[in-house]
Amino acid sequence: MRISREAELDILEIWNYIAEYDSFESADHVLDMLESTITKIKENPGCGHLVPELENVDIFTFFEFHCKPWRLIYKKEKQRILLFAVIDGRRHVQAVLQKRITRP
Repeated sequence: MRISREAELDILEIWNYIAEYDSFESADHVLDMLESTITKIKENPGCGHLVPELENVDIFTFFEFHCKPWRLIYKKEKQRILLFAVIDGRRHVQAVLQKRITRP
C-alpha cells in the first residue's frame, strides 16, 4: 500500500490536534486505530465501498472505509492501493476531495 503525502499530513494533523486538545495517549490510541484500519484495507481492499460524494459527480474510482469519525479514502491501482485521504466525516467531504482530485 502506498500512502499519499496528503494522507500522511491528514494523519499527522489528526494526531497533533488530539495531542494538543486531549492527550498524547489519546492521540496514540487514535493513531493505532487508523493504522489498524489501514492494515485491514491493505489485506482486503474490497472491504470498502464507493465514496458517495464522488459517485454523485460520476467519479467511481475511490473507495472508503470508516474508522469513525474518520473516513479513509483509497484508490485501487493495478497492483497496489493508494491511501488518498483521511478525512473527518463531519467535514464537507465532497469539497475536500474534489479540491484534492482536481489539483494539478
